[in-house]
Amino acid sequence: MHGVRENIELRPVVLRDGDLTLRPWQPGDADVRVRAGQDPDIRRWTSVPRDVDEAGALEWIAWSELAIAAGESLYLAVTLDGRCVGSMGLIEVHHAHRRAEIGYWLLPEARGRGLVVRALRLLGDWALTELPLARLDLYTNTDNDASMAVALRAGYTREGLLRAWHTGPDGQEDLVLFGLVRGDAA
Repeated sequence: MHGVRENIELRPVVLRDGDLTLRPWQPGDADVRVRAGQDPDIRRWTSVPRDVDEAGALEWIAWSELAIAAGESLYLAVTLDGRCVGSMGLIEVHHAHRRAEIGYWLLPEARGRGLVVRALRLLGDWALTELPLARLDLYTNTDNDASMAVALRAGYTREGLLRAWHTGPDGQEDLVLFGLVRGDAA
């Protein structure tokens, strides 16, 4: 018989690394969420809804607060010098197995500066130190070379190919699994 495990308690958090801050989404960030749904790369590689309007973005921001309180996920705005430029979070927490899936995206003007690597390290270090998580999973499409490179630079280990793992806009897609486990980060 398996022992009963406590749920992982999520809470709003603010994490900083110089000019980079991860913080809970705020209503003033709704325009960033709208722009994300219009960006071809974000639309191609993520599940961010397409053609979301400001009302839909505000609804998602309110939902993200509830998801934190329910222990389901922890979505954070990625800000640079106080300006929201993307999203990163524990997008699905698996309480019984002590693991969470991490996901992210950045607006085009914020790409190419190493922000995602810094943010992944920041959130990963916090999650594996402050939460009772044993591992973080990161999935990328097999042809998303930029995201795979980011995962490796942030200290994640490429663990395998998951065939027909995800349903994308064109049907079943293969994904590459990267993992970071407690003790990997040094």
